[in-house]
Amino acid sequence: MNTGKFPKDWADARRQLAIDRSNQDAEQSNEHLRSAAQATILINGGAATAVLAFISASIGKDKFDAQLIASAGHAIMAYAVGVACSPFVIWFMNIALKHWNQSWQQVLKDPGSEVVGTKEHKLAVPWYKLANLFLFGAIASFVWGSWILSQGFINAPSLAAAAPTHISPVTPPPSSPAPSAR
Repeated sequence: MNTGKFPKDWADARRQLAIDRSNQDAEQSNEHLRSAAQATILINGGAATAVLAFISASIGKDKFDAQLIASAGHAIMAYAVGVACSPFVIWFMNIALKHWNQSWQQVLKDPGSEVVGTKEHKLAVPWYKLANLFLFGAIASFVWGSWILSQGFINAPSLAAAAPTHISPVTPPPSSPAPSAR
């Protein structure tokens, strides 16, 4: 007769589930959040590079607009914030994963315990939220930088002066004279 809290085969199955689940959680969470952080680095970095290329091409032209260049500088700062946020996403998520793995290890030690109730699980949640906050910050930085740049284009006086003020109507091509009716 089994005097333990749970049947032996159930405890072994739960232990194997905890091992498998811990490994899957760590691999998938790390992979997905790392990919998202890398994407925000590439998107923000690529945007900053494009703006720098635009600035270098604009400075040599006679249509140089200081207000647009200032907007481009502010946009680059926003993109730089997005790039800076991205490594923190990976770092904070790794800390959360470490705590979640320890939580599953606690289940291995005590098959009757619940994963959500462990001290380690409670420690992981704030780190996970912080990782998501920084990911949102990286995405928001891209949106903010792009908005700043668009406002620079919209309000650039040299671009407004270069825009045509009058568009002439399109005249139809000359047609052959209509046949006369006899």
